[in-house]
Amino acid sequence: MLLALVVLAPGCTSQWALKTAQPAIGLQWPYQPSSAKLTYVQSLTGLAEETSSGSILRTVVFGMEDAGRNAFVLPVAVATGRDGRIAVADMGRRCVHLLLVGERRYLRLAGSEDEPITSPVALIFDDDLRLYLSDSAGRVFVFGRDGALLSTLRSAGTEPLQRPTGITYSPRTKLVYVVDTLAHKV
Repeated sequence: MLLALVVLAPGCTSQWALKTAQPAIGLQWPYQPSSAKLTYVQSLTGLAEETSSGSILRTVVFGMEDAGRNAFVLPVAVATGRDGRIAVADMGRRCVHLLLVGERRYLRLAGSEDEPITSPVALIFDDDLRLYLSDSAGRVFVFGRDGALLSTLRSAGTEPLQRPTGITYSPRTKLVYVVDTLAHKV
């Protein structure tokens, strides 16, 4: 068994891909017979681990993992980084699904034990691929390019955030702008 683990260890790195669903019928807007301006192609439904020798070995050793564990429950926002990475804020799972496309690696960001993500509503990447998440429970989470939680912001200057919802980044000014809906401020 030890020999098998040593031989298969390099294959134990998980490879992840987007799970998609195709429409049952062709959908477009405006409706036919008008010519389409928008056409529904597919839906992203979650992330799936691709089958490899490592994943087969893990299944044999540790048992089967719930197939729907990384399905989106209530996705409310999506952001993409300049390197192709994709982040999805999932209010239903209270997390951010982060797919590092170039590495084919998946990370599930949930905040920290002391400060878990409660109500994720908007995301944005900056030029350095830091991920900013507005949590309408009164915080903005900042994650590093590797998915590590860097900080949690609870105020803008001296004013506490009440309900941060929208968020954007300006490459020109290098500033992150947060819409605080309850405070009626940016």
